[in-house]
Amino acid sequence: MSDVLEFRLVLRDVSPLIWRRVHVRPTMTLAEVHEVILVLMEWSDDFLHRFLLHGRTYRVWRPHAPEGQDARSVTLADLQLCAGEVVRYEYNLLVPWTVNLRLKTVLPERRGRTYPYLVAGQRAAPPEDLRGVGEYLERRHWHELHPPFHALKDLATAVQRRLAGEADTDNSALDEALERVSMYVQYTSTQLNISKLRQALLALPQEAQE
Repeated sequence: MSDVLEFRLVLRDVSPLIWRRVHVRPTMTLAEVHEVILVLMEWSDDFLHRFLLHGRTYRVWRPHAPEGQDARSVTLADLQLCAGEVVRYEYNLLVPWTVNLRLKTVLPERRGRTYPYLVAGQRAAPPEDLRGVGEYLERRHWHELHPPFHALKDLATAVQRRLAGEADTDNSALDEALERVSMYVQYTSTQLNISKLRQALLALPQEAQE
């Protein structure tokens, strides 16, 4: 059986912490790690990114990408990381969002498990198109001060009308209420839909353990 690497991913400069704990194979390239981070943070890959370690830059080439080594040709094993060592990942370089990938330990593969595998995590990541941590914290603070009580009331009323057979032809108000509640949950909830993210990881190219 082969080994897997356990990383703890933490979004920098945000408190309370937004974090993920994930198991990956050392044969995974940095380009593949980039795809994993996008899934774990629910980002879309619309922006440039790079990895930074020991003064070196790694990235997947695209127009206007920063100079650096091709992330498709470098594996985690190539980096020869020690426990506790941190690889810095930056996304949306105009901001940027910075995720620290800290190698926690090396573990034996679990038979029948597919990798990468999300072990645990807390809190949704910020929307990727915000102008940085400052805007994210301002929006989170606003949502914390303004729970969506009216939106919840609108949703309850809509459900009651549906159950009574009084379906509305105009769903715009309902859509607005759902969006308001969804944004509140995204910015304030400590919970993370682990099952949903695990399913998304399964859609990435991977190899099941024999």
